[in-house]
Amino acid sequence: MKIAVITRWYNEEFFAPFFLNHYAWADEIIVMLEKITTDKSAEIIGRYPNARVIWCDNGKDLNDRLLSDMMSDLAAESDADWVIRADADEFIFLKDGRDVRAALAEADGNLVNVRYLWVYRHHTEGDLDPALPTIYQRRHGGPYTIWPGMGASYTKPAIVRPEIQIRWAPGDQRYLSAQNVLVSSVVFDGVHWQMADCEQAIRRNHKNESRLSEENIKNGWGVKKFTPEMIRAECAAHLNDLRLF
Repeated sequence: MKIAVITRWYNEEFFAPFFLNHYAWADEIIVMLEKITTDKSAEIIGRYPNARVIWCDNGKDLNDRLLSDMMSDLAAESDADWVIRADADEFIFLKDGRDVRAALAEADGNLVNVRYLWVYRHHTEGDLDPALPTIYQRRHGGPYTIWPGMGASYTKPAIVRPEIQIRWAPGDQRYLSAQNVLVSSVVFDGVHWQMADCEQAIRRNHKNESRLSEENIKNGWGVKKFTPEMIRAECAAHLNDLRLF
């Protein structure tokens, strides 16, 4: 059984080693890297034998419709048995300790939903270290309150078989169409590291918000309007969260 992980990045060298280490068990990791990337993302990807870069040219703006179309095409064209779609700060696992590969080998259906938990730095946890196992560095979390309505978790159709020809919607939180979908009875776990490091969250938010396309702004895709003060307040409010796994 072949499992491919696909992701799209623009200047993600901070998360790159955490992501690539976490998915090191996959048969291949394909990083669709924007050509305007200026950091060391490509250099870091080159250190991992199961990872490779596909350069994409989508201009200088962040257009979630265009990027979701690119990822949908990549998933549909894959020769893998299962394709996992994840952002640089999204890490899929199973809280009961089961092996992801073994669980997928037994999974029914052709689309597996992933329930992502919002995790934050707990007051007992140290700085993020790429030399350590990824997900266990941030095990605490709670409701994501900086953006009303998100709650403590969200679900994404993130694991698919290529033959369903999924077309993810902008932002990839849902899909617009797919062929003969059979949703699996298995739901995987995941953690979202958007707020795992407060100062990195500030830098990354500015990076993305500063280049939103006109189409994104018109449709409200990725328009957060977070200030550094809002992000710091969000992280501070979670210093004593309960342990989630």
